[in-house]
Amino acid sequence: MPPKPTNVDEYLKDGCGRCALGGTPDCKVHPWAEVLRSLRAIVLQTELVEVIKWGAPCYTYAGKNVLMLGALKESVVLSFFSGFGNEGYFSDLGLAWREYTFCTLYPV
Repeated sequence: MPPKPTNVDEYLKDGCGRCALGGTPDCKVHPWAEVLRSLRAIVLQTELVEVIKWGAPCYTYAGKNVLMLGALKESVVLSFFSGFGNEGYFSDLGLAWREYTFCTLYPV
């Protein structure tokens, strides 16, 4: 099994390192690399801090997990952590989070 990535560039190049497909052309990250790069570019325009957790890109605010990017076989996920909107990033901006949203991007 390949080593787990230590940064997002390694994740995009080699995958999450949690299965034997990491670092191979069959890695589930590879077909979605451009979409992941585009989402990453958007997230990096915020004050969120980019780290790797559980082998995937995670974005934090004030040390708390806000969202993660990831690749599945047939989709990309942008997942928000439960509870982050009640205290933290959005409330610090004077905004309220009214519902939790989960987005999945897939080919049409």
